[in-house]
Amino acid sequence: MKKTNLLICILSVCLLLTAFAGCKQEAAESTPESIAESAVEQETSTSQPSTSEIIVYTENDPMYIEALVAYEEFLRGERPFNSRTADTPLLYITEMEQVHFTVMEYEEVERRVTYALYDMNGDGIPELHLTGFNGYLALTYYNNELISWFHGGTSGSSHSYYPTESGNVLYIRPGAAPPHITYQYLILNYFGREIERIYFAKYDVNMDGEYTETDANVDRRETDAYYFEDEQVTKAEWDELTEEYFADSIDFLEWLPVSRNVILTV
Repeated sequence: MKKTNLLICILSVCLLLTAFAGCKQEAAESTPESIAESAVEQETSTSQPSTSEIIVYTENDPMYIEALVAYEEFLRGERPFNSRTADTPLLYITEMEQVHFTVMEYEEVERRVTYALYDMNGDGIPELHLTGFNGYLALTYYNNELISWFHGGTSGSSHSYYPTESGNVLYIRPGAAPPHITYQYLILNYFGREIERIYFAKYDVNMDGEYTETDANVDRRETDAYYFEDEQVTKAEWDELTEEYFADSIDFLEWLPVSRNVILTV
């Protein structure tokens, strides 16, 4: 009898410990870090599914409609998105400038923020693109939640990130002393993660307001300079090397103002 009671006590303790361990695990699963990573646990920085692995949706698929409904709710300020950052995992549209330690009133969002829809990774579901808040953000719908597909922050309105028609991003930054423009072409994978970055720039060394051909017979300090991947080249070489990146249009989207009355579904 005593042995039976002892066995029952031992089993009871084991059950309590198991339950306690389960509670700890459940608590761990709801940490900011786990929230931020929940949508991308299978992803690596260079992972890229093959064409045969990509599911392409149509406008009649439930997933497509669910995505538009989620975008509507976000634009109206009713739903947050997963920022993939542990510090601020879930953000509403009024909190997109959280990186600058500011929160906007919705009326300010309506004045400043614009949005567009465009499929960046070829799965048939458009990403939701947003700009006008000192940054550029693209959201996608994955695993029943909105997640950050790409985020490019800026410190001012003079330079920014632009989505391209091929599904990549072009960064443009004007500078001074001497006047110049720096470009970075970001090649992104299916998940919106950067897999390659190409740098190029041009300098108006003689500060005449124009970017002209380099002249080998003129002092280098008085002729415009061109760089591609940190190597100085002639203007003709630069034009040829950068042609494919400038051909990838950044002026193809129709940007619309954010509103509580936005309707994306019919």
